[in-house]
Amino acid sequence: KDKQKKKFMLNIKLEGLDNDTRMKLLPREQELVKELEQNGSIVETYIKLDLSGIFIVMMANDSEDVHAKLTILPYYPYMKIEIIPIRVLNNINQYEFIRQVLKHVLPSGFSKIRYFGFMALRYLQANIEQCIALLDKVTLLPELVGLNAYEINRQLFEKDPQKCTKCKHGKLYPISAKEPVPT
Repeated sequence: KDKQKKKFMLNIKLEGLDNDTRMKLLPREQELVKELEQNGSIVETYIKLDLSGIFIVMMANDSEDVHAKLTILPYYPYMKIEIIPIRVLNNINQYEFIRQVLKHVLPSGFSKIRYFGFMALRYLQANIEQCIALLDKVTLLPELVGLNAYEINRQLFEKDPQKCTKCKHGKLYPISAKEPVPT
């Protein structure tokens, strides 16, 4: 049974490696690191600013597997390796992230209702007081009994809620309603 691969952060310091040996082993080291990157073992590689070592993000079954994969490298005998298991908090690609952010962006011409209507900040206090006053007086207007929300809205505000606010004569229809709005 194949174990689930995990991510590990490796903090690698090179010790006891003189410059001549480093330069002699470098081409083979680069070739093998490229192979580990291509087979998915090495995910990311970062060189430390002071060039004293590198950070590697690696996929492996466990710490022993990390060492087993690194033993092929010519620099391995000179490596002091600190292995830190890491957990991925959110594993989505950049396209999925952008899609999730953009689904909250309103199309052109639409406004957030939070800032308009009875919740508008300019008249918020007065509107809330009026809502509270109206809630205390529960009265049904006889002419509204039996009407749907569209018809009630049209009668109370004396304007057609489906009328286009830009051109003033076109009709707006909901695009996500399962049944058409009665007119």
